[in-house]
Amino acid sequence: MAGLFSATMKRWIYPLMFAAALQAAAPAAWAMNPHPRDGWFGGVSIGFSQGSITLGNDVHGKTPEGISPQWRIGRMLGHRFGLSLNYEGWLVEGNPRGIDEGIIEERLRSSLQGWQLALTYFPGNPETAAGGMYLRGGVGYALAGFAQYTLDENLEQDQKSRLDESGVSFNLAAGYEIRATRHFATGLSLGVNYLSIGKDLYDKAWFFPISLNFVWYF
Repeated sequence: MAGLFSATMKRWIYPLMFAAALQAAAPAAWAMNPHPRDGWFGGVSIGFSQGSITLGNDVHGKTPEGISPQWRIGRMLGHRFGLSLNYEGWLVEGNPRGIDEGIIEERLRSSLQGWQLALTYFPGNPETAAGGMYLRGGVGYALAGFAQYTLDENLEQDQKSRLDESGVSFNLAAGYEIRATRHFATGLSLGVNYLSIGKDLYDKAWFFPISLNFVWYF
């Protein structure tokens, strides 16, 4: 799987790097805005990630770089803690042999996914720039799997096989929010996801997304 999805990843890495550069050049006044948090919140993120997978037969290997879609919705418990339902995933798709079979292309889609109940802690004073820092941890349901299918000349998919195995997922993340408006913030984060599967195909897996985040406070 080492060469999967490299072309698609290039379409995501460069916009993410550009967005990070824009944030680094953002006016300092943004970061100095107060960080009020007293109700519901929701967010979406997009990132990229590489990780590792240990199969049930003790074969271990790195994953290719893949897209990491994320979302969360929750409620603040005061100004420093928030409880939320989170989703974090790692997705990659490509041709397992790097070749086309005539006009029909064989494709393989792999995924690692976690749905967690998470607690976010904001250690800084919400009236200062330090109020944008946060730490998050969560535990929940894990799903690892892959699907094999063909893509014909009309771009129609025909799934040939699919296998999913479930377990327990754990998530840790650290990041910083830049408060753009009273109800909207953006920022960057670094996360660690561990999936404990312990089944015939998958034993355990890790992935480490670097993400661009968008958060709305209501």
